[in-house]
Amino acid sequence: MRERQALFELIKLLELSEDINVLLERLIYHASELMNAQGGLIRLIKDGNLYITATYNIQTDKKVIPLDEGICGMVIKEGKVRVFNKQELEGIELDIPAYSAICIPLKIEEAGGEKVIGTILIYNKLDSEEGLGEFTEEDISLGQLFYKAIGVVWVDNLYTKKPITEQDINFLKGFADQVAAAIENAWIFEKVEKAEKELEMLFNSITDLLYYTDEYYTIKKVNKAFLDKTGKEEKDVINKKCFQILHKTEYPPKNCPHKKAIENKKPAIAEIEENFLEGVYLLSSSPIFDKNGNLIGTINLGRDITELRNLREKIASMEKMAALGELAAKVAHEIRNPLLAIGGFAKRLDKSLQDENLKEYVRVIVDETKRLERILNETLSFVKPYYMGKKPFIINELINDVVNFTDSVLKDKNNELIVEIQEDCPVQGNYDRLKEVLLNIITNANEATQNGKIYLRLKKIGRLPESENLNEEYFVIEIEDTGCGISEENMKKLFTPFFTTKTNGTGLGLAISKRIIEDHGGIISVESELNKGTIFKIYLPVYQKRRSE
Repeated sequence: MRERQALFELIKLLELSEDINVLLERLIYHASELMNAQGGLIRLIKDGNLYITATYNIQTDKKVIPLDEGICGMVIKEGKVRVFNKQELEGIELDIPAYSAICIPLKIEEAGGEKVIGTILIYNKLDSEEGLGEFTEEDISLGQLFYKAIGVVWVDNLYTKKPITEQDINFLKGFADQVAAAIENAWIFEKVEKAEKELEMLFNSITDLLYYTDEYYTIKKVNKAFLDKTGKEEKDVINKKCFQILHKTEYPPKNCPHKKAIENKKPAIAEIEENFLEGVYLLSSSPIFDKNGNLIGTINLGRDITELRNLREKIASMEKMAALGELAAKVAHEIRNPLLAIGGFAKRLDKSLQDENLKEYVRVIVDETKRLERILNETLSFVKPYYMGKKPFIINELINDVVNFTDSVLKDKNNELIVEIQEDCPVQGNYDRLKEVLLNIITNANEATQNGKIYLRLKKIGRLPESENLNEEYFVIEIEDTGCGISEENMKKLFTPFFTTKTNGTGLGLAISKRIIEDHGGIISVESELNKGTIFKIYLPVYQKRRSE
């Protein structure tokens, strides 16, 4: 009855154990107890050696032995159970004291046949009446029950000298298959667990946004980059709709690649501008199928391509400017002289004509000729290379000059200019060109505002996040109005050459301003909201005086 209870407990342990190390420790303990032996150990093959992986009631310094050493080496080489009684152990160097022992190879089934992967040892059987005994052929039959396990078994009877009985064999037959299946399952579980950890590590090491969704847009798995970018914890995104997390909407975008992948059952790619994530992302979705070929969702990869798109747009703009420069040079050559002739003769006619109606027509010709000349000059100014002579000066002086220059123009529309200067900011630049920028932006603000306020602010801000020079300090000039604002559609084309919403505008003012600021190593940006106003921000590096100057 005791043996059956022990067998039942062992089987329960085998069923519950998933950790192979814990399982092996339990196996050697219960095997020794059932055999009424003093102790035992299990060695597994790794990297060409035998490593002790589980022991019971054994102390040995030989944690690792060569694969061909000692009685374990003999058993592994022969691939069968061997009994080593007292006479056979003479002259053999042992890592533990033993009167006699049985060594059992542990095997697993492979495609090419059986493979020995270790040994089990159970030694020194205890019997208070007879002491120590020797193993018999019957014991070999018992040892063969362990063939499908994972190691070598050593059994001896140092104390009892009593042979293993038929009853011992019957007990061991009862759990031999359980031992083999449990060890193999635990080994497989360990490999699967290791593979899962490696996959998880690989999944989280990807710097792009990676997430898995089912066919109904529900997020099932995300990587670390996804959580870092969205600023959320995993529990806050799992089982949520992907468009709710990424786009902050209640429905997917029109060009959603997940939708296309689900519909066509093929990978899909889309370039999406994300307002919430503040950038342009290339989203790719690949369909996932179960073993029966049923579509179960998509794996999605999102890459931030904001810098790539900006570079692409900059290259396109440069190519456009090159073509525009060539065209402008040809246009200027072809129309400048005829235009001067038209304007000159029109002025002469204005002086000689007496009929007021005819004189009015001539004045229209003169005015329109002047407008064409201005457009021509602005075009040439934009596309023609020019020398940017720079000198150090205090930007505050330039601001005061601009304020005085625009005072009368602002009064015409009943606008108030409020100047806020925190401190003096030296700059290395071209005074006239920077003045042109400020006048252009303030003029635009004045035209967009009626009976309102225009703010002109100057302050230092330290280092720009985009700047690679950690020692470079910047200041910002802000020009804010309370006017009509700019639509989102027009914001995208604001600095595009020849784009204008004005009746008499050329569409080159802001394009030229942007070029001037960039030539000074600065940045110009704009924020606007319809019917509330617009704010332009001009970032310029603070001039640092050298010791030699």
